[in-house]
Amino acid sequence: MDWQKNRLWIGAVVLVALLAATYFVVKSRSKEGDTAGIGPDGDASESLPEITKSEIDSLEIRRPGEPIIRLTKSGGNWRMVAPVDSAVDMTAVNAVLDKLDTLEVTGTAATNRANHARLEVSADKGIRVLVKKGTTTMADLWVGAFRSGATMVRVEGRDEVYAVEGSIKYAFNKAAKDWRDREVTDVDPNDVVAITFVGPKGTFSFAKNGDDWAAAPGLTALARFSPSKLSGLLQSAARLRATDFAEPAVTDALTGFGTPEMTTVTFRTAGEAGVQEIALQIGKASGSGDREFYARRVGADTVYIISSYLANRLAPNEEALSMPPDGGVAAEPAPPEMPPGMGGMGGMGGMGGPGGPGGMPGGGQIPPELMQQIQQQLRQQQAQQGGGGGGGGH
Repeated sequence: MDWQKNRLWIGAVVLVALLAATYFVVKSRSKEGDTAGIGPDGDASESLPEITKSEIDSLEIRRPGEPIIRLTKSGGNWRMVAPVDSAVDMTAVNAVLDKLDTLEVTGTAATNRANHARLEVSADKGIRVLVKKGTTTMADLWVGAFRSGATMVRVEGRDEVYAVEGSIKYAFNKAAKDWRDREVTDVDPNDVVAITFVGPKGTFSFAKNGDDWAAAPGLTALARFSPSKLSGLLQSAARLRATDFAEPAVTDALTGFGTPEMTTVTFRTAGEAGVQEIALQIGKASGSGDREFYARRVGADTVYIISSYLANRLAPNEEALSMPPDGGVAAEPAPPEMPPGMGGMGGMGGMGGPGGPGGMPGGGQIPPELMQQIQQQLRQQQAQQGGGGGGGGH
């Protein structure tokens, strides 16, 4: 029966080897930082610099392969100074300030630099964020991957990677255009008392008398003028938002400003701020196709890009300002197409569908990064839709 004893002996040796290997793997992972929490020598309160948002007056954000973004505060107001000088979207800036102010470390994700690339806090994968107060650097952080309900964060010059509660990467992971203020005009449409459209499709001018709109004095009224259609166009002109920005070196020859193709929209307001006159210029299509157009405010340097939907509305023909010939109600133009992959939003949990807040049908969870992209696309969609109905071809 020696062979049976030998089998038992060999099995015991194999079992001991497996136990030793398991111990070694677990120990290695612990050393490399695959642990769930702060080690006995770590202190979550001291792992990351303490940041108070009211003290921050400068931010520098570096994404791999992208231009450096610099935001500064002067006199209480934030502004982008690189890669272009521009007013900022304060919603985006405040999101970053709030995330920095409320960083909460929940554990140590790694202590070995070999894990930096995997956790996306390496120089070629992470987003570097420099936070300053005057000339003093309050924090120099690398923001990385979102894993198991936490974001990976590392302090520059250190190997430790910390798990910070919640999803914060989306707040920093923005192209330059997404930090800029997309507001072209922002006035109360009820304060507008006169508006004129001058372009290749005709010249139309209207004035307000009380609550009623009519052709401007001295001009012949449209035979089937529709005040409600004009009000819709006015909503778009008064609260115009861009989808993007033209390159700084763009020329008038490319934009179409100053050419016969240009439409100029001029409106006058008489509100609490007093009498103002605002003029917009709508130029040529931007890029290939005709889905977006150049636009700018007269007297300003910034050249915006707006959707074709808004460009069409702001360059009306007579039909766009008239009631149907039979006196009926004209059909509203089709709204802009939803961005790719946005169909079926009504069935998404947290947005009117089953699955609970932030959920998917069937109870799945929408990743915070994806939810942020969805919300951003919806904001751009709302900007494209502008005001109410009516509009002619551009």
